[in-house]
This record gives sequence, structure tokens and C-alpha cells, in this order.
Amino acid sequence: SPAPDPRFIERGSLSLKERFPVKSRVVLTKGKYRGCIGTVLGTDNSDKVGVKVQVIPPEPPFGLAIARGVQESYISSNDAAKVLRMDPRIFGRVTGNLFFSPGKYDLGLNLKYKDKRYVLGYTRVKKNPSDQRNKKKNANAWLAGDTVLVVGSKRMSNSDMSDSSGDEKVFWEYTPKAVRLVAAYKNAFPNLFAAISKAPDERFYDAKRVFGPKGDEVCAKVLEWLKSVETAAMPRLPQTTDAMPVAAVHAVQRAADVRSSTLEKDNAVKESNVKVPPAALYREASTAATDVLLASEHSVSAPPELGDRVANLCASGVPFGARGTVVAIHDPAEGCVEVVMDEEFIGGSTLQGTCANFRGKLCVWNHLLKISAADSKGIVDNMFPAGAGKAVVHQLMQDIQQTEPVQETSDGDVASAEVANQDETPEPTPQKQSTAAAPG
Repeated sequence: SPAPDPRFIERGSLSLKERFPVKSRVVLTKGKYRGCIGTVLGTDNSDKVGVKVQVIPPEPPFGLAIARGVQESYISSNDAAKVLRMDPRIFGRVTGNLFFSPGKYDLGLNLKYKDKRYVLGYTRVKKNPSDQRNKKKNANAWLAGDTVLVVGSKRMSNSDMSDSSGDEKVFWEYTPKAVRLVAAYKNAFPNLFAAISKAPDERFYDAKRVFGPKGDEVCAKVLEWLKSVETAAMPRLPQTTDAMPVAAVHAVQRAADVRSSTLEKDNAVKESNVKVPPAALYREASTAATDVLLASEHSVSAPPELGDRVANLCASGVPFGARGTVVAIHDPAEGCVEVVMDEEFIGGSTLQGTCANFRGKLCVWNHLLKISAADSKGIVDNMFPAGAGKAVVHQLMQDIQQTEPVQETSDGDVASAEVANQDETPEPTPQKQSTAAAPG
């Protein structure tokens, strides 16, 4: 017979001493020391574990406050086109895909995609009340319990039918940065915009008919310019991902640096010997790679929120007990979040350029301990009432109109002289993308 799998060998229950050996490291998961690291001193007959705890003073909810206070302002595509004195259809084409042939050059900014991917800080799909109801419904995916879905069940059929509808009309919203980028594009290549304005509904444009005999060279120059803008190297996020703006991530990182330096300077971390029930402890390396750790065991079935403070329990590659802040939440079906840790660690990343190197990590939510205080959200709500900051949008749009003048171009000026006189000509690279931009 084959060798037995040790994972399935029956064993008796472990004693308290075996579960928590002396000098083993633990994280306290309940009580006022929640999230603090400790060292096991021993066990007693009262079914409690003696722990030497490194007590960290309570921290303000700076992560949630930054997530609420540092946000992007968005406007509709019609308003953005009005600011730029542009046909909304042209604005929608330029911010999506804009194909020229021969060669299938994609001269669009690619700030949005038909599959609802977006560029953080530039675009987003317009939210509606039904999305908020679905978000609350999907929050159950973060809860503990049986997550197996029976094929053919009513719940599965309903969800599949709602998600598979391809006739859903998508409305996009844009930040002032996106509007400025389109304005810069138009100022750099006015002839391109004048040409597509004559036929805004074309799926493919003939480069030689639009730009003349040197159409290929002009397309290559435009493509080179598009590769030089900031958004060319930025990741495209799925609609199911909710993330902080880059400025907010930087603010979280600075706030964590300030707090860490203050704790070290003031020698604020103290040690205290306490007796803790074993249910309030998580021992280092007690979870194997094949174990399933439920969120309810340590995070009180709480779904993640942007700005939540967390401590690491068993996330791969992250130091045990290290603290960080949630800066992005992915699809609940995946159960993953992105975290910026308070200190650098080997194995950390930049989270695709949003934070400093060796500080970011993609983690499974169930492998983290949420340490934000229960009243943190209420405190932040009082600091930043809902709806604050809406008046900023109009001021930002006025600034765009003043600082980004739109260059007027006559309809007859479709020649490529000005565009063709620009700098180097790169080799054209074919782009395989959707040929139709989403409405908006």
C-alpha cells in the first residue's frame, strides 16, 4: 500500500503545553492587547497561558482617516468633454481604444476597457445604488463558513445570469488628471483630433487618408508620445478592485514612519506579564500551508476596509506580527488584500509602484488580524462627514480651463506637417485590444 499521508493520520488532542511551548512567539488576538506580540512563559492549571507581551500604545485610526480624507474627485464624461469643448464621442474614443490601419496602431490613451478595467487615479466605472447593494451582498464572501457553491444551485444560477449580461451599459467617470491628459494629447496632436472629429463613429481610421502619405510615420510618433505619459506604465485594475489613490498610499506610509519613529524615540513599547486564555492567542507557525484559516477565528468575521490596520499572522513572506495598513481590496471571491507594512522586510514589493520598495505585499485576508478599534470608523466619520469635498470638483475644472487652454484647429487643417516634424520615429508595435470603447 502507498505511504500514508501524514496530514490524515489521526492523532489525539494536544495538551496546552504542547500547543504553546515555552519561549514560542504568539500574537494576542483578543482584548486590549489585540495585535501585540508576546513570548510564552508557561502554562498553569487554570487553562491559561502566561505571556510576556510587548505592549504597544493604542494608535489613532490614521489609515481609515487617510482613506476617507485623501480621495480623487470624479466628473462625468459629458462634463469632461464640455470642459475641453469636445464632442463627448471623441472624448470617449480617445480615452479608450483608437485604432489606425494599416498596422493596427492603437492611439487611444487606454484609460478604460470594455471589460471594465480602469486606471487608478484617472478613471472609474460610475457607481450606482444596485452596485452598493451587491457590495453588501458580496461582503458575505469574507465571512467564515462553508464557501462551497453547488453546481446548478439557485444561488449560482442567479449570480451567473446577472453577471453574464453583455448588454449592460457602462458609464465612466474621470478625474481632473484624466482631463488634463486628454488636453495635453490634443495640444500635442491637434490634427489627429481634427481628423477623428469628422468621423467619430469609425471603428478603424486609415492613417494615410488622415495624415497623408507619411501616415505610418505619424502614427509611430503619436505612439511614442503615448508611451512617454505616466499612464502607459500604470497597471490596469479590474472593477472588482477597490484601491486607495497613490497619494493616499504615500500618506499612509509617511504616517506609519512617523509613528514608528515616535514609538522608538519615546521608548513607548513596554513589557507586561499577563495570563491569557488559549483562544485569544495565535502561535507562530501553527498554521500549515494546507490548513484553512477562517476569518471569524481572529477577525470577528469583519470584511476588510481601505485603511484598516492589520497585524500579520501567517501571510507568506511577511514577518510574524508585523503591522501594516490595507491599501487595496480585491474581488471577495479571491479573498486578497494589498497591505503597506510599517517597516521594510525582505520579500516586500512596491505594489506596482504605489509604495516604497520592500514595504508592500499581497496577502490573503484570512491570514491577517484586523486590529482597527471597533469605534475607529465612527471617529473617522465625525472627522470627514459623508459628501465632504464635492465642491472641490467645480474649482478643479475651472483650474483646468485656465491652465490647459484648448487649441482650436480648423476642420480643413488635416495635414500632418506639424505632427510629422516632431522627434524620433519608433518602430510600430501592433496592439491586440478590443476595437470598441465602452460608452462614456
